[in-house]
Amino acid sequence: MSLIQFLISFVLHIDDHIVQIVTTFGDWSYVILFAVIFIETGAVILPFLPGDSLLFAASALAANPAYHLNPWVFALGFFFACLLGDSLNFWIGKKTLNVHSLSTLGLRN
Repeated sequence: MSLIQFLISFVLHIDDHIVQIVTTFGDWSYVILFAVIFIETGAVILPFLPGDSLLFAASALAANPAYHLNPWVFALGFFFACLLGDSLNFWIGKKTLNVHSLSTLGLRN
């Protein structure tokens, strides 16, 4: 398998690789998963990243004491990742909106 195919598979199925992420990166897994949720929510061109399934998989790992993860850190981190990502997505839409296109559709006076 080529490196590009591996990276595409890893990104698209990150929820399947989450155990590997947690065991490899330890406490840095909070930051990695925060970034994935933030990018999935905030980047207009990357909605294909796993969001909901990643939330469930990370929560299941946090409930297992063998992984030494704090479920409250995940809950707060994912909350702020979604909130900031949604705000970024709104800001991008606001900055790139063409007001002229709205007026030609009759949606804006």
